[in-house]
Amino acid sequence: MRSKFPLLFNASAAGNVAVIRAILQEGGADPNKRRAADGATCLFVAAQEGHVEAVRVLLAEGRADPSIGKRTDGATPLFVSCMKGRAAIAELLVTLGRADPNQPKADDGASPLFMAAQSGHLDVAEMLLRLGADPNQGKNTDGATPLFIAAQNGHQEVVEALLRGGARADQGKSTDGATPLVVAIHRGHRRVADLLRGAGATVPSRWKHVTPEANFRDKSNLNL
Repeated sequence: MRSKFPLLFNASAAGNVAVIRAILQEGGADPNKRRAADGATCLFVAAQEGHVEAVRVLLAEGRADPSIGKRTDGATPLFVSCMKGRAAIAELLVTLGRADPNQPKADDGASPLFMAAQSGHLDVAEMLLRLGADPNQGKNTDGATPLFIAAQNGHQEVVEALLRGGARADQGKSTDGATPLVVAIHRGHRRVADLLRGAGATVPSRWKHVTPEANFRDKSNLNL
């Protein structure tokens, strides 16, 4: 019998639940098969395009595996949903699909929480923390944590949520030791810097030249 995977994949990308369900019931396609070009699965494209019910059906009726990442970079359905701020889908993947909230992307080690923090998706970040995401998990390329990237981008509410969730205010990058406070000062995010100081953060000795007085006015002296 000819595989119906192309039909299932296209239906998943379009969010066509009726077609997805019909193909799954017929048993004509494996929802965990990967697209040849990049290794994306049906669940990945449904999550990427924001189709909540399609994700639900693929998980519940198709037993789609949320741990399967793309071959190109290892991005999973949970990773892409957090990057795009799709909180309902991300929560489904963790609760119904039992996706690991700490599974990193294969190429750089960025976690789903890192991506939510980078983009300022507060609702996604809070949900991930509630469901067991590690706020201190750094990237394998430079050790940057969710708190570091949230501070760098000035996402004050996300910084607050991460600190409440147990993020270490002084955890620096593995490459140069720059901390969330260092980057917040350098980028001119005064309120974020104040939050971090309130949580006990201090500027490391090697970065003592990074001061609020200098860097809230002139941000040209560092390359962060």
